[in-house]
Formats: sequence, C-alpha cells, structure tokens
Amino acid sequence: MHKLSQNFAVHFVTKNDEQVNLLITGHHREMSCSICNECVDVCNQIISGEIPRLTQLEFESLMNSDKLSG
Repeated sequence: MHKLSQNFAVHFVTKNDEQVNLLITGHHREMSCSICNECVDVCNQIISGEIPRLTQLEFESLMNSDKLSG
C-alpha cells in the first residue's frame, strides 16, 4: 500500500489510513473528506436496498455505541 505523507482518517468511522485497504479522499477548497472501501460497500448495500433503513432508535443506539470505532 502506498504510504501518504499526511495522516488521513475515515470521516464515517474512526479508522485511520492504516486500518483500511483503500481510502478515498476528496478536497474542496480548504476542506477534505475521506471514505474507506468498507464504508463504500455499506453505502452501496444501503442504496441497493440490501440493508434496510434504521429506525430513529436504532440510529441513536448505533451512534452511542462503540460499533463505529475501529
């Protein structure tokens, strides 16, 4: 894997560039946003309907858990 001169992290989960296979980073003006291949896979599953939408309670439970950290 190509080493970047700068440390990047996934903005959707708390994983850094060494914890994922592929990190896609986009830049716009002074801001940047990164997403990993695992998050892209989940997004594709959500879009295709393979993963159902979360209820508000499920969303809040997920956001308050440690499941989002690497």
